[in-house]
Amino acid sequence: MSPVQTILCALDGGRSSEAAAALAADLTERTGARLHFVHVDPPPEPTLTAAPDGRLDRALGPEVHVVRGQAPSDAVLRLAETLGVDLVVVGTHATRGLTRAFAGSTAAETVRRARAPVLVVPEASGPGSGPGPGPARPVLAAVDYSELAGAVLDHASALAAVYGAVVEPAHVLQGGAEARPAPLAAGLHPDGAPQVWAARVLRDFAREAGLAAETVHVAAGVPGPTITRLAHERHAGAVVLGTHGRTGWGRMRLGSVAEWVARHAPCPVLTVPTASAAASAPDA
Repeated sequence: MSPVQTILCALDGGRSSEAAAALAADLTERTGARLHFVHVDPPPEPTLTAAPDGRLDRALGPEVHVVRGQAPSDAVLRLAETLGVDLVVVGTHATRGLTRAFAGSTAAETVRRARAPVLVVPEASGPGSGPGPGPARPVLAAVDYSELAGAVLDHASALAAVYGAVVEPAHVLQGGAEARPAPLAAGLHPDGAPQVWAARVLRDFAREAGLAAETVHVAAGVPGPTITRLAHERHAGAVVLGTHGRTGWGRMRLGSVAEWVARHAPCPVLTVPTASAAASAPDA
């Protein structure tokens, strides 16, 4: 993953915008990136200029884009392409319990269509207002062994480094306890409990990607709910996973795994699109 140089944060005038803007501003301060805000008409309300520690006040000055006559998701995506941003930050609205207003929302459309990584921030997240990555809150990297697996670990490592967090790779075995992880290293064969064996494969895969992970997670189940459960159990500060991958978990009946996790996770979710796989690949 290249250093983040340009961030675009979408504002909609709600509390989710405040959380997204605060986290985007915090990332900007930590990385030295250039921060852009976009709001689709009407312009942002004055209350959006208040944030923990005044971060949003300082960050709003440089680049604020107000777009009229476009659907919010179209405006965000077009501006992201025009600016060539490295990261898009969007908020989601809490509705009932852990279910969020996600399907059909600006966040969902951005995750589905963006060529840059997208950081989806729930209302309760953001500096000073909720959990985020840190020494006690790991970054959970959900690996499905698709063409995006290496990019997911790369982005997870970069995000963890910014916040002094550790990365914990995770893989979901589908098809019950006898499931096998998808591409296997030559010479590896099951020799005991499938989950123990799968954890060894995952640890080796992470090591080959340059990540010495002390803790890995392997669980059997449906990918979206299982990753969300792990995020709760590990008190994760963020979840990183791929979207648009064609050889991994694929699409679930109610939407992609990435969309499911972004809708239900208790923490920010960073989705990595297919376009990031080539950017993360080593030079030939």
